[in-house]
Amino acid sequence: MKYSRYPLSPGWRPPETMLQGTAIIECWEPILDGEDLHLRGTLYGSPDPRWKDGAQITTGVIQVLDSEHGYAVGYSGSYRLGAPLREYPEWETGD
Repeated sequence: MKYSRYPLSPGWRPPETMLQGTAIIECWEPILDGEDLHLRGTLYGSPDPRWKDGAQITTGVIQVLDSEHGYAVGYSGSYRLGAPLREYPEWETGD
């Protein structure tokens, strides 16, 4: 699944430093709220002590998502992506 809220250069990826030490979302699914995309899933490895492993979360607005390369970037932070809840071919937008 690929999604981009805004046009990006082909092959754009976030800098590795943006993803270092970020939490992993497992069993995630996309949630559309008007024009805003969020992810809901199970969080692991958060550097924020308020979020224990296994916490069920819904992210803030996601700007870029690439499940093949395993990342999502939102206004409030970045995430590494584990396995999705299911496949989402209908969400193949952006590049």
